[in-house]
Formats: sequence, structure tokens, C-alpha cells
Amino acid sequence: MRFVVGMIAIVAAACGQTATQTGVSPTPQASPTPQEVGTATLTETECDFAMPDRLPTTLLSFNLVTQTKFTGHFGLIRIDDEHTYKDLVDLWYSSSGQVAPSFGALVAEQAVPPNSSGRLVATITLKGTYAFHCGYKDESGKVTGFFHELKAG
Repeated sequence: MRFVVGMIAIVAAACGQTATQTGVSPTPQASPTPQEVGTATLTETECDFAMPDRLPTTLLSFNLVTQTKFTGHFGLIRIDDEHTYKDLVDLWYSSSGQVAPSFGALVAEQAVPPNSSGRLVATITLKGTYAFHCGYKDESGKVTGFFHELKAG
């Protein structure tokens, strides 16, 4: 059994440098501050999604809380326009079960150690339907996952 957010490869951003003229220092750019939008709290029986159902298209930050003895996995998935949130949930609970959808793209994911908290930062650039996911794998390998539908734009 595979975990949706665990199935999708994490893409690491490469750091680049820009050449500057001798004696000229580049002007420092302030990093944008993400807009705090809510909290996802994972327990062994549910995930409480305390966040709005509509998101702006901007840099966002989600607070993550794992209240289990297992590592929590949190992710934000954009669902292709030809598909729906229901398609994603139906795939997760189908006989194929818990596989990465071919009709979605991982926007961001974050693992949070047992009984601790973290933060997921994501840039929403496209309007559309998204799914916020949280879940965990227990010692027997059983995966438990929860989803929340979000709309952007």
C-alpha cells in the first residue's frame, strides 16, 4: 500500500547565483512572507482541517500538528481541471487504493514527527480544485489518510 504524498517525488529547488559587476553589490531582496491560512491537526482517528475552503492565489502557510505516535504526512495536491475532488477520494478508497493520482500534481508536502508540529509552505499560482491530505502509516504498514477539498482563485 502506498501513501499519496509519499508516492510523489520531492523536487528540490536548485540555488543559482547571478554574476555582478566588480564593486557593485546586489540589492538584497526581502523574502515574501506567506499568508497563514489555517491548521491541520492529525490524530489516529481524524484530521481536523481548521482552514477556509477557499484559498487565494499566493504564497500560503499551513500549520501542521501531529497528535499520534506515528509520523504525520501532510500534502497539498492540485487536481487537474478535467477531474474532481471526488475522483481523487474515489481513487484513494478504490481497490487500486492509495496510489498517486495521474490527474493531479503535488504542490507541497511535509512530514511531521510524532507528537509535534510543523509548517507547510506552498505557492498557489493556479485557480482550481485542490486537496489537502494528512495521514500516517502505523507499525503494521496500514495507511490511514484524510482529505479536505479546497478551491483557489
